[in-house]
Amino acid sequence: MPTSNAVAVGMAGLEPNTGLAYGLHVNRYTAITTLGTTTVKSAPGLYYGFTAVSTGTAAMSVTAYDITTAGTNTLGPATTPGALGFGGALGASGCGVAFTGSLVVVTAGTAGTYNVLWD
Repeated sequence: MPTSNAVAVGMAGLEPNTGLAYGLHVNRYTAITTLGTTTVKSAPGLYYGFTAVSTGTAAMSVTAYDITTAGTNTLGPATTPGALGFGGALGASGCGVAFTGSLVVVTAGTAGTYNVLWD
């Protein structure tokens, strides 16, 4: 897979006690509760990371991709959250990363519930 030339844009934060996203541009989230591949958004936008609502009985890894006609870019490292409220936020202070194709999330391991943060 090609290396992403991701540019940090937008700002978001995570409330430490609840794991809820806040910020000027974080208006949407998609709950992921199954293993496999999920298309979160089929148009360009911003990816802010995710929060763990429940972690299942064992580790579940989450990886986000930007799928374009030119190829696939990884938007962040594969992350295995270990606690509720864990935020796999991108960049310093929750900076969002632009994606130009479709935002696709791949999960593996034991299913939990994760909110993927995007705009």
